[in-house]
Amino acid sequence: MKKIIIKTIGFLTITLLISSCAKKALDRTNPLDPQNPKKANISGKTYDSVTNVAISDVSVSIVSSDSKTVTTLSSSTGNYSYTDLAPGIYYLHATKIGYTDKNQTDVQLKSEADNIYDLSLDAVVPTTTTTTTTDTTSSNKILDSLLKGSYSEEVNYILSLNNSPYNVTDNVSFINYYEGRTTLTIEPGVIIKFAASYHFIVDCPVTANGTSSNPIKFTSGKSAPTANDYQEIKFGDSFNKTTTILNYIIFEYGSIQNIYGNSNSKMTNCTFTNYNSSYPTLFTNGEVKNCNFQKTGSSVFIAVGSPIISYCNITGEIETFLGAGQYKINYCNLTKGTGTILTNKASYTIDVTNNWWGTIDSSTIQNYIDSSYYGAGIVNYSPYASSLISTAGPQ
Repeated sequence: MKKIIIKTIGFLTITLLISSCAKKALDRTNPLDPQNPKKANISGKTYDSVTNVAISDVSVSIVSSDSKTVTTLSSSTGNYSYTDLAPGIYYLHATKIGYTDKNQTDVQLKSEADNIYDLSLDAVVPTTTTTTTTDTTSSNKILDSLLKGSYSEEVNYILSLNNSPYNVTDNVSFINYYEGRTTLTIEPGVIIKFAASYHFIVDCPVTANGTSSNPIKFTSGKSAPTANDYQEIKFGDSFNKTTTILNYIIFEYGSIQNIYGNSNSKMTNCTFTNYNSSYPTLFTNGEVKNCNFQKTGSSVFIAVGSPIISYCNITGEIETFLGAGQYKINYCNLTKGTGTILTNKASYTIDVTNNWWGTIDSSTIQNYIDSSYYGAGIVNYSPYASSLISTAGPQ
């Protein structure tokens, strides 16, 4: 009997030890260090530095010493938290449109402890827009927050941060009847929301100059936004006479974006995401630099003109039309979507050198390029990058 009791106790002891070890193994769920069983927690509140009022929907990222990052949004009461982190030194980065970015360095997380770091954000103070009046523009006109119908006066229309967000409640057109005397300026931080499936057409010179901390945003006004919530966004006239300047703009939940302009036009640091169209982004002339295009199908379409595209992240297919000029694509990260990466129909010799194609195998890269259309020119892709280009995308 004693031997049976001893054996039973020994068996139970071994079983408990195995269960305990298995539980410890399962507890290793730290997203920044899965192999570290020790845990640290961090929490805090995001609030306005002047009013002390809690700020919701602040993007709070925590970055480890080896640059691993996780991100969350603050709650309706401004609270954020992370659990099961490895003890160590981190830094916090908080961002929200309308506020300057907040960086908190030397954040030391101790194991088995609640580490509290509140983040105060400074609201952006709108600067007074001063536009030099020339003989091509008689005056400035700041538009109210409700946008609908046609705008064709001989003025410089302004979408101001003070009146943001702007709500598009019908089709909107800025019409250039006066050969450059109608212009549009969009201030940094302005948000344009579409109530339904409307278009936003700008057939006049436009300057939409956002910043990294205060980008301009075109987005859906629906509570549960999805791709294709609104129709075409078009900048510049179809004859490529106007100058189009776009910088730090986020285009999301739309369908197609047509970017026309002359050779002086520039689109930099822009992001296209959560959109849906056969040809979502069309370019004509000018410079396209440090932009993100995120789509698994057709991502970029070059119909006419000769845009110079560089330092961009492009996911999805790049397509060209028979009338396309001698465009260039260089120093970009190109990622295959559902089809090829580049379908070329232009008749010129095309320079797509120094790009990262996700591989260094030349035969694979060749398969990513379709230049089989009758009359299509040669596509030069070599030399190509040997690794991901870190300076691509918004800077």
